[in-house]
Amino acid sequence: MTDQETLNNLPTDSIVLTPKQLSARWDLAEATLRNWRSAKKGVPYCKVGGKVVYRLNDVVAYEAKNLNTLQIKTPA
Repeated sequence: MTDQETLNNLPTDSIVLTPKQLSARWDLAEATLRNWRSAKKGVPYCKVGGKVVYRLNDVVAYEAKNLNTLQIKTPA
């Protein structure tokens, strides 16, 4: 079974992103994601057939957890 076939056999609710796709989503270098994986920080990942993938559900949860909200003070 090829890597792509393995990815295609994941449950439909388990959409995954490659490091290239995630780096584009976050406008971040792929090397940064690689460094985060090495340092055990950042979004969780898994390896499928030797390829690194990020579950979209984990990415969205990580984004929500790390969302910086802007608090605007209105004049009294």
